[in-house]
Parts: sequence; C-alpha cells; structure tokens
Amino acid sequence: MLLLARLLVLLVLLFLLLVLRLLLLLISSRQSTVNWLSTHQNKDGSWGNWSTTSASASSAEHPEFTPSGDAQRSPRALSLLQWYTSHVEPDAAATKAIGRWLDFALDKKKSAQFGVAQSDGVMAKESPLVTGFVGLALADLVMPWSTFNPL
Repeated sequence: MLLLARLLVLLVLLFLLLVLRLLLLLISSRQSTVNWLSTHQNKDGSWGNWSTTSASASSAEHPEFTPSGDAQRSPRALSLLQWYTSHVEPDAAATKAIGRWLDFALDKKKSAQFGVAQSDGVMAKESPLVTGFVGLALADLVMPWSTFNPL
C-alpha cells in the first residue's frame, strides 16, 4: 500500500512537471510571436506585403500599391499585442508597434490606400473586409477584447 501511495505521488509530480513545461512552451511561443510582429512591422506601421515588385514596399513609400491578403487581415494582430501587454507582461516593443499601427490607421491617406472606407467617399480601393478588421481592432483598443466572445 505504501509503495502504491509513493507511486501515485511520483505520477502526480511527473504530471505537474509536464504541465509546467507546457505552460513555459506556451509563454515562449507567445513571446516569439510578439517579437516577430514587433520586428516585422512595415515602416508605415502596417503589417504584411503590398502587391508590388518589391516585397518590402509599403503604402507610404508607394501609394499606388495594394495590400495583400495578409496585410488586409493584419489589424487583428493589434488585438494580440494588446492582450499580451495587458495580460502577460508589459512589452515596450509591442506597445510601440501598437502606436505605429494607430498612426497608420489614423492617417487618412494611408488608411484609404489600405482599403478603409472614408466618410467623404473619396476612395477607389474601399474594402469592407479591411474596414471591418480595422474597426474590430480599434474597438478592442477602446474596450479591450470587446470583439471576442469568451468561451
């Protein structure tokens, strides 16, 4: 009976070590995602490639170019960065990336080129998808995680 109790304690300890290891892996993978987003942000504050002959072009440098699908979906990265800095640990690079994206989104010319609908209707590249993603990201900044339904 004593041997069985010791075996049970050993199994519980091994299980707890496994859980701890998994938690550490999750934390490190989140950190690497945050680092990647912070270091791969375009100069103009957007993320993703713009359809051009140069993969490094951005809207500020080449206003005639169109954002690719990954760039159009990228505003949701803002929600991840915001969540990370408020729920995991403060991160100066993530906070700076959020600010750079906000500057991009609030610049009427850049956001119009990106595909965000403008109130004056003076836009040739309006995209309901991009407008929606930008709206969701901005709503999350005003009221964190307001656009996600917790399970």
